[in-house]
Amino acid sequence: WTRAFTMGDDQRTPLVSKHPGSRSHPSSIPKKECRFRLILAVASFGALFIYFLGLGQTQSSREYSPLHGPHFAPRRLGLAAPTPSEVPVVGSIEAEFLAALDAGKEEENPFYNAIRLPESLVPVNYTLSLDVDLDPHFRYTGTVSVTLDCRNDTDLIVLHAKGETMKISTASIIPGSPGEPRVAVTAAMRHDEHEQLQIKLSRSLTAGEKYHFNLSFSANLSDSMTGFYKSSYPKKAGVVSWLATTHFEPTNARQAFPCFDEPALKANFSIAITHASRLSALSNMPPEETTDLENGRTMTKFEESVKMSTYLVAFVISDFTRRTRLTAKRQLPVSVWAPYHQITQANLALDAAAEILEYFEDFFGLQFPLPKVDLVAVPDFAAGAMENWGLITYRATALLIDPEESSTRNKQWVVTVVSHELAHQWFGNIVTMDWWDDLWLNEGFASYVEDLGTQKFDPSMCVVEQFASSKLTTALSLDALASTHPIATTVTDPNEINSIFDAISYHKGSSVIRMLEGFLGEK
Repeated sequence: WTRAFTMGDDQRTPLVSKHPGSRSHPSSIPKKECRFRLILAVASFGALFIYFLGLGQTQSSREYSPLHGPHFAPRRLGLAAPTPSEVPVVGSIEAEFLAALDAGKEEENPFYNAIRLPESLVPVNYTLSLDVDLDPHFRYTGTVSVTLDCRNDTDLIVLHAKGETMKISTASIIPGSPGEPRVAVTAAMRHDEHEQLQIKLSRSLTAGEKYHFNLSFSANLSDSMTGFYKSSYPKKAGVVSWLATTHFEPTNARQAFPCFDEPALKANFSIAITHASRLSALSNMPPEETTDLENGRTMTKFEESVKMSTYLVAFVISDFTRRTRLTAKRQLPVSVWAPYHQITQANLALDAAAEILEYFEDFFGLQFPLPKVDLVAVPDFAAGAMENWGLITYRATALLIDPEESSTRNKQWVVTVVSHELAHQWFGNIVTMDWWDDLWLNEGFASYVEDLGTQKFDPSMCVVEQFASSKLTTALSLDALASTHPIATTVTDPNEINSIFDAISYHKGSSVIRMLEGFLGEK
């Protein structure tokens, strides 16, 4: 993540049978079980009654509000499951989830009360499907199936979900082993302060087994330049062109889809996006299959990703055009995407990206592991750029430039930001901090190595010689203030995490690494 100014562990609580903060009164358990079964039976009977009256065909238009208030007002969505024969029909899943939400309302305390997620369940793979209605509704629906590796016996699933418009329709869990008893969702609640969705199960999941956790959801595209958000640019006089893009670092993947949103919890992602056929969809990986649907819609399915953190997941839906270069040795495609009328300004960034990427492969002795790199010029972007793996997003002014009419300073800014984000493809993406306490290693390394890439591309910029004046002096000045903080600092909640994306992490971090390189040597 490049901040605009740059050119820009706490202990996990293991999950046990009695969860912190939940009520545990043995004498009341039979009553709760009876009440849940009664609610479930009534809801299931109602669903069957409606179906046999012939109203089942209109269920897709029905609106539910299982979590009252602004956070959840779910709409019915179909739920894809790995083995349909093992899963109850969608109507009963909805009824079960409605009953679980009613049961959760009766709880006075959360089932789990720590900011860090419990270690009992680890995501292995996400299958994420989104159907995006960009203009004029700016909404999307989706399903996500997460393959979970159960490390410790637990009857609770805790994951992240955030946003006032995020609406959950269904949640279910399917055992991965044939013959294992079905698991029901018995209670569910939202812990808003910790941005968590907490789901209680009818029985404990078994350590060593895998499970498929499925959710269906819907949300509005954000207008805050975080999460999955909308942006626009003037295409011609009186015509506005809309696009949808993402910015997930540090903790906003949970705003786009329910997930286990911590940097150490890496997983493979299989992503499919349904969008208007006149637009193109991009993600971290190249498209694997494109299917034309009815009503001018297209589904783009992408290749499965390498293991990566949730904050690096990205997708863009736009009418942009591209220019592509191939790296000299491996012929790896590097592309810049931009509005048609601005694509001629992409050449400097494109040339720099192709050369610097290959330089970093040699410098680190490790090949870039993805089959392509896309650089996208986003009209509305809060940071300078974001290092999403294989799909790097930029503020348009940090990527597009007319070399004939721009100053040397602006040219250096573009090349330096390109170099910074490519450095992150190794520092941050391949090697990732376990928690945000060590953000300085991520940003400090990238801020130091960006100068090496820029110097390689254009030695006349003399960026290495500028380090002391541009970064070291800034770090020393800020570090003299009472408001300074250590480069490695303890952070917990999202507000604290956001606050350390500052010049101390970037400039002091890179200064410390430069100092280490000075007496340890480059190797």
